[in-house]
Amino acid sequence: MNQDEKELLKMRLHVFLILLWAAISISFMFKYIYNGICHNPGYDFSLRYHEVECLRQGIDPYDVVTQRVQSKEFALFATPEVALGAKALHVYTPWEYTWFLPLSFLSEKAAGGVFLFLSILALISIAIYAYYSGHDLRGRWEDGLFVATSSLLLGSAAGELFEFANYGAFNAFLILLLAVALSKGYNILAGIVWALLMTKPQIGVLFAIPLLFKRRYITMGVAVAICVVSILPPMLMCGRNPLDLLLEVPRGCAFVAEENGTMLIPSQIFVRLKGRVPSALLGGVSMIVGSGICVWLTWRLRKNNSWLVIITPAVVCALLWNYCKPHDRVILWVTQFLIAHFMLRTKKTSIRIFCLMILVLTAWPFVYDTSYLTKGMRRVSLALLVYGCWMLPKLNLFETQNEK
Repeated sequence: MNQDEKELLKMRLHVFLILLWAAISISFMFKYIYNGICHNPGYDFSLRYHEVECLRQGIDPYDVVTQRVQSKEFALFATPEVALGAKALHVYTPWEYTWFLPLSFLSEKAAGGVFLFLSILALISIAIYAYYSGHDLRGRWEDGLFVATSSLLLGSAAGELFEFANYGAFNAFLILLLAVALSKGYNILAGIVWALLMTKPQIGVLFAIPLLFKRRYITMGVAVAICVVSILPPMLMCGRNPLDLLLEVPRGCAFVAEENGTMLIPSQIFVRLKGRVPSALLGGVSMIVGSGICVWLTWRLRKNNSWLVIITPAVVCALLWNYCKPHDRVILWVTQFLIAHFMLRTKKTSIRIFCLMILVLTAWPFVYDTSYLTKGMRRVSLALLVYGCWMLPKLNLFETQNEK
């Protein structure tokens, strides 16, 4: 076998392995979408729907959760009242109620179908972006396919995303849109996008760090203004002071952190230290450590040309510093995207195998459960991604520029 035949065989094997990889990734995604259709409307979606339904009756959902207002129709999820037939709800940001309001005019089933369709569309948009980004490296379709399907190899996160019908896919797409808007200099559009990301403050707040480093003050001002203005409709509907509604955001974050813990401080520690150490203190420690890591990593990446690289620490640390659920890990498509890019650029087989292991580990586990093994692997994968963020400036993944 001559050299040309060896190269041809090597290329065919390369394409075959990528096609196999893509088939695995896409089959998982179709399975999760099917589960989402079967479970429509998903449980998380129903909570959001009931919250806005409650608000339309002039009742602040947060008041029901804290039992400040007694309601026969609505109750905090997993309480005896829900078991007796009350509609389950939870706490969310007040501006989110405004943005969700149009869906509440549809039936719950129809609104859930629209929500699921838009979630699928959001991930398809990410796949299209990833495909063309990979294709542009060497002009090869197989490179584009590898980057696209690697970005969607989201494991159990995608499973919960579609089955429970939460905001994960929208957050994932908004992160892409934020990076694109910032790279094009569309500061006002970026502000609108960041405001939408602030639907989940535990995901959105850390993006303030790269924006501050890059002095995108207009973007930050637009986002804050949109969130404040969006409080007005809920304020008028339930007759609450806007300041009270704003204060519900940190109170709500503290409530869910105590209920579920954080990635740095698990819920088991919250439960065992309850009564001896204030939950606010535990949550505060997690927030300080997580945001500190984000500041440090973002500082190292501040001169990179790619906004997708610059905001990567915020993406990773958003899952560390505050309350999050496994389905929130869909935003790690960003790290999957960057790892896939690096795999195509490096020629070292050992590094490629290591990157492949990280891709699979980040998506771990493919069948979600609540075992200690699963939780441990999630923390290991995030620790590796923090290390990866620290290594990014040394990888020369994208060209860097000198900034004063």
